[in-house]
Parts: sequence; C-alpha cells; structure tokens
Amino acid sequence: MAAVQRAFEIGQEVKGRSFYGAIAMQCLMLCAHGRIDEAEIIANGLQDQCDKSGDPVIGVVNDFAHTMVYSLRGEADLLIATGEHMMTNFPPPETVTDPLHFFHPRVYCWMALAEAVRGDQDAMREYHRHALHLAQSRGDVFNILAAKLTYVECAAILGVVDGTAELADHVDREFCAAGGQQWAATARIISVWAQTLSGGDIDPSVAHQAYQLYTADGTTAMNTIFLSLLSDIELHHGRTEAARDWLKQASRLADATGERAYNHMIAERLATLSVQNV
Repeated sequence: MAAVQRAFEIGQEVKGRSFYGAIAMQCLMLCAHGRIDEAEIIANGLQDQCDKSGDPVIGVVNDFAHTMVYSLRGEADLLIATGEHMMTNFPPPETVTDPLHFFHPRVYCWMALAEAVRGDQDAMREYHRHALHLAQSRGDVFNILAAKLTYVECAAILGVVDGTAELADHVDREFCAAGGQQWAATARIISVWAQTLSGGDIDPSVAHQAYQLYTADGTTAMNTIFLSLLSDIELHHGRTEAARDWLKQASRLADATGERAYNHMIAERLATLSVQNV
C-alpha cells in the first residue's frame, strides 16, 4: 500500500506511463479493501481522459479499473462487454516490458468468474483458458498462478467438489512457493471445503486460520465466497448456528462494501438453513 501511494505521488509529478500504472494499482487496492465507490470515481475520471486523448495506455487502465468495479458489484453484462472492448481495442502486448500495462489475464479471470456465477461453465472455461494461455505465453508467473486460483474459485462458486481439493492444494503450494501466502490462503479454504463435503476428515480450523490470514490486512474482496464456504463446512458438521453466523457476517460485509457479485451464495445457503429449521 505504501509503495502504491508513493508511485502515485511520483507519477503525479511526471504524468507519464508509470502514473497510470500507479492509478491501476490504486484502484486495485481500493477494490480489495471494499472501497468500490472510490475506485469507480477514479475509473470514471480515467474514462474522461481516455475519451479526450485516445491514449491506449489510459485505455487499458480505464477498462481494467471498470472491470474490477463491475466484477465486484456483480454487473456481469457490463464486465463482459468492457473486457471484450479491452481485448479488441487494446490487445495484449506481444512482449511484456511493464506488468502494470498487462492486465489482460486478470480481466479474463474476472470474466470467467462472472460466467461461473451465471452458471455458464462452457463460457467460464473458455475465458479461463484465455487467461491461462495468455499468462503462460508471456511468462507472467503471477498471472499464471492467479488463473489457476480462479479455476478453483469458479469450482467453488459452481459447487463442484470432485477433484477440487487436489487442484486447490496444488495452487496453495505454488503460491506459497512464490511468496504469495495471502493468495494461497484462499485456495486452502476451498480445499478444506471440498474435502469436508467429500466426507474427508480434516480440521475445520485450517480453513478458519486461512481466512484470518487472507483478511488480516483488511481485505474484503470476494469474502462472500469464502464465508459461504466456511458456512458449508460448519453445516456439514451439524453446527447450524455457526453456519448462520458466517452468512450474517457475509451479508453485513456485502451491505457495507456494495460487493454484490456473490450474494446468491448467501441466499442459497440461508434458504437451506431455513428449510432445515422447518
């Protein structure tokens, strides 16, 4: 966060390409911490600059910032349209010299997540394939791992248990090896969820600790998914009140941040708990 702020301050003085890369990262940090409305204000400012200048660097950052906002708010149609606009009008560079102008794999990942929410597995797999292939073809290690994580996140959204724990464990190990323990923690939650629902004997506290690690810096993005999975784990063990408490926390967080993309996961589980109570 300190590095992003410093880059933004330096960029303001020179208004060069690095300035817009810093803006992109600033929007990413805002979205990660639930400040989606603030990110949208910046994104709208970028849109005005892009319309006036036509600068492709601003165009890439503009589309990237908007897709983040649309992704978290659950505005799938706008997300997909903006992502397609980015790929058509600001295609990925053949050689990546600055990762702050190579956001295309991440945008494909968000498109895949949106299709998972809509239940379109074919479209989800296609966008994920684009994300992984593009990252691999440019030797972008972070985005390769991010694409692999996206796949298991999509599996969790879709409720796919078979084979998910193994894939999630692999992502967990790879992210830890790369120094991305916070990202690895999300894969660990998904692994515990899949193992639990498969009847495996695994300590639920592993998932609880992973959630604490993921959110230790105030991160709220996509917490609805992970809180819903924690609820599933508790319900599997017959702890209905604990399951409901996780869902209440997810609802409060969604209300506070405006992140609505995964609210259906809360609603489905609350409906299940309601039926069980009857």
